[in-house]
Amino acid sequence: MDKNEFTKIYQAYFEPLCLYAFRFFPEEGEATEIVQEVMLRIWEKRNTLPPVQSIEKYLYRSVYNGCVNRLEKLKVQNKYINYSRVRLLEIELENFDDTFYQWEIREKIDNEVKKFTPQVKKIFEMRYLDSMKYKEIANELGISERTVETHLQKATKTLREKLRKLFQ
Repeated sequence: MDKNEFTKIYQAYFEPLCLYAFRFFPEEGEATEIVQEVMLRIWEKRNTLPPVQSIEKYLYRSVYNGCVNRLEKLKVQNKYINYSRVRLLEIELENFDDTFYQWEIREKIDNEVKKFTPQVKKIFEMRYLDSMKYKEIANELGISERTVETHLQKATKTLREKLRKLFQ
C-alpha cells in the first residue's frame, strides 16, 4: 500500500469509523483517538498486512477491537481506582471507629470508676494511671498487698461486667 492509497482510505473511512466508535465512546476524543490508532497501525504495518477481501470490513473490525480493548483497559483502571477509593474510605472508617470507640470506652470506664468507693478509686488510679506496683500502693496507703489485690480484682470485675453489658 502506498501513500496515495492510504490517504484515499483515510479520507473515505475516517469519519464513518469515528461515528462507529462514537457508539462505544460518546466522548468524541476517545472515539477519534481509537480510529487514529487503527489508522496508524495500518500505516505502520502496510507492508506486512495480509491481503483482505474487504478493506471496509477490516477497518470496522479493527475499530471494534480497538473499542473493546479500550473498554477493557478502562474497566481495569476504574476497578483499581474504585478499589483504591473504597480502601481509603475503609481505612478512614477504621481509624474513625478506633478513635471513637477508644474515646467512648474511656468515657464509660471513667464513669464507672467514679462510682467506686474512694479507697477503691484511689487504688485503681494508682495502679492503672500511675502504674504503681501492688507493694508500692500498699506501702503508700498503709494497707496489705492482699487488700490492694482484692480491691483491684473487684474493680476490674465490675468494669468488665459493665462494659460487656454496654457493648453487647
